Amino acid sequence: MATSLDEIRMWLDEDVPDERARELAVLFDEINERYPADRDGERTDARIAAYKHLAGERDREVARLNLKLAQARQAEAEALAGLRQIVTMEIAQGASKLAAARLVGRDWRTVSAWLGTPRKPAKKTKKTGGRGHVHGETEQR
Repeated sequence: MATSLDEIRMWLDEDVPDERARELAVLFDEINERYPADRDGERTDARIAAYKHLAGERDREVARLNLKLAQARQAEAEALAGLRQIVTMEIAQGASKLAAARLVGRDWRTVSAWLGTPRKPAKKTKKTGGRGHVHGETEQR
């Protein structure tokens, strides 16, 4: 569904010239297609970036988005540190890697990597020929 000029003005909460509103309507339609309604946060930031770019505030918007990204990466690192600590404690209390992985919502390979468990080389079998995979599928390391 095409974005109307009234929707643009309502979303911006300001009056913009018709030409600018039409440019934004085209961009918003593309953004809406790229980011469906269930990805509202992404859609909103894409819309803001489009508006700021057209308004000549590109550099300020790039700085804002880079700061937001840095903060998100820091938050991710902090959350992962907490999850790793819980895994370490669960293992120390006798939990299996699989149980600990399920508890924190990660796969057992990730938990093994967190614990520093070395990966075992793939066993050489007739089926895999020592490649560690079957039928041409590759394993990412």
